[in-house]
Amino acid sequence: MQQPQPSGMAFSKLSTNAACQCPPTNSSQDTANEYLHIVSRKRPKEADFKSRWEQGKTSYATCEKECHAKGVSFYQSPAGDGIIQTWKTSQKFKPWLTKSRKYLCWAKFTYNAGLLLHTPNDSSAHHYTFFKCDAFTVKSLVITKVEEFKV
Repeated sequence: MQQPQPSGMAFSKLSTNAACQCPPTNSSQDTANEYLHIVSRKRPKEADFKSRWEQGKTSYATCEKECHAKGVSFYQSPAGDGIIQTWKTSQKFKPWLTKSRKYLCWAKFTYNAGLLLHTPNDSSAHHYTFFKCDAFTVKSLVITKVEEFKV
């Protein structure tokens, strides 16, 4: 169940470009549903939830692309579990998944962890972009399961 944006969450780390509204005003909080994310270790750490922006990829042609780069990809579960089969069979994903991201992590977000925006893509209609609030840590997640990704 998605909830409207709560007051009190700070996003100053995302507000580096005054011309771009990030997170978008139509993003919302969801503490009820479970989401899937790929991580590099059995016990996820903050580094497993870095956005492309935080990884130093900061040049984008549009505000929309810049804002999405400041978020982290998640897939709504269980419907998003179908993406696992796509990852296993797609040559586009295999090298990246098997080299650096070896675990599947299912989690729920705690209240005030951040905001989600439904951003379906070619790979999945259940893709979401998660915008971490400034206070986000791994403890902002309720991790329900982590398992090794096997191709």
